[in-house]
Amino acid sequence: MDKYKVKYNREGLSEKDLEKGKDFDKVRYRARTMKSNGLSKTLVGFSVVASLAFLGLYLLKNNAGSENVENVRVLPNDANQPVFYTVESGRDTSLVYKTGTVIHIPAAAFRDKMGKPVKGKVELHYREFHDPGELLLSGIPMTYDSAGNKYDFESAGMFELYGFQNDQPVFIQNDKKIEVAMVSADHNATKFNKYIYNTADKKWSCLGKDKADVLNVKQYEGHKQEKESRHYESHDRPSQIKGLFKPAKFDPERYHFTIEVDQNDFPELAVYDKIVFEVLPENKNYDPNTANLVWDNAILERTSTLGKYKVTFVRGDKRYLVMASVVVSSMDKPEINADKMDQAYKQKQKEKTEREEASDQKIQAEVKTFERIAGYYRMKEELDMKRAQAVEKSEEVVYRTFQVSQFAIYNSDCASTLPLGQLVHAEFRARTGEPISVAAVYLVENGKNALYSLGIPKTFSFNPNSDNLLIVITKDNSLAWFSKEDFKSIARGDKSVIFKLNTKRQLKYTPEDINKLI
Repeated sequence: MDKYKVKYNREGLSEKDLEKGKDFDKVRYRARTMKSNGLSKTLVGFSVVASLAFLGLYLLKNNAGSENVENVRVLPNDANQPVFYTVESGRDTSLVYKTGTVIHIPAAAFRDKMGKPVKGKVELHYREFHDPGELLLSGIPMTYDSAGNKYDFESAGMFELYGFQNDQPVFIQNDKKIEVAMVSADHNATKFNKYIYNTADKKWSCLGKDKADVLNVKQYEGHKQEKESRHYESHDRPSQIKGLFKPAKFDPERYHFTIEVDQNDFPELAVYDKIVFEVLPENKNYDPNTANLVWDNAILERTSTLGKYKVTFVRGDKRYLVMASVVVSSMDKPEINADKMDQAYKQKQKEKTEREEASDQKIQAEVKTFERIAGYYRMKEELDMKRAQAVEKSEEVVYRTFQVSQFAIYNSDCASTLPLGQLVHAEFRARTGEPISVAAVYLVENGKNALYSLGIPKTFSFNPNSDNLLIVITKDNSLAWFSKEDFKSIARGDKSVIFKLNTKRQLKYTPEDINKLI
């Protein structure tokens, strides 16, 4: 007797981490940037406008042996201006930022400061920060305090989102959330946490664990094929089939088979498990070798004859039809109630379909996100060519999803301590040997997307086995640096180092001015 194996080997979708929200008493009113010519677009459009950079002054983390420094100036820049989007408050809206990030705003998502629903047009201000240059010029502190211990953030991406109507801030309704699927350059799935920045007390608060989701072309196409190939058909048996029937006696001269069912995936077929099917003579070209294959699905249909079934096996695009009857090896087996079998079949099929529909909704959400992100990445004229080509080559997009319940600054970061290794007493001078008036010092370690904030250190440690870079902001707004080649000149036993810095001064700086040093 042959036994057909029917298993549906679909890997389940991973659940997104549950989000934890934290409400602050108030969100500080942010000074609005000025629009240029009112340029803005709804939906997937974005506008590029001239505006003033956010140059907030923040308390930088002080290292042991550092001077107590506050109100450190940010280098003057026009970098990374917010993009203005105009949305209708009464409509579901999806926006795509220039990096490929998707922002989904549900209908009726906004309220005013009195709690009343906001109607009409709302203006959203959005921008992102990914590389050290963008992070440094943002003016946003990248340090975290936990139980009195100070940490620096290694970033997988950060964004800022605010809403306004008629120049007044709006807020997100308590029962609504804006979903931000932020594109990330870091593929690590479990390393990072989600944080929100409270502008009132200048502190980050942890929202919980972050998780990287990867969408790619093959995965997307697989979802489509899976949806198309799945069949959970419901067949009403003819009304004339009623009552009991006795299965025919087992005929040893014919082929027989049973259906091995993975009941977790096919509970509707479990009704027929352990029942023997006998291949009817009308199957002129029946091939018993088909029982050695693992099939994706099996579809059963009743015929007008009691105990006779049409069994269709499915494997990709292939269909194999077998006409069979239910038989037993002995006539003393209890009679089979066709009505009860049919009712049980339909009930289990209904339950399975409901579960599959719920799963489909998750898949469709993933597919929609992919379509928006991947589709935008193919618009090369809107993107940095190098980044676009990398995405096209890998055919994948990594994103981190935030459920935003209040307008603020959010990031996906790993809080880490300063590198350990060689501790040195530090003195900073120009390349010519002249003293430099230092405002802030940052350590960058190769392979980590982090700016370790040292304040104005008298001593600090670094890992001599890594490639290191010092970035220094002076009080006259010059950019200075001590390169990785310079670090290699420091002997392992040195305990006191004069850091002779390269310097440049210009009216405004760009992220590339910092990134090209790394």
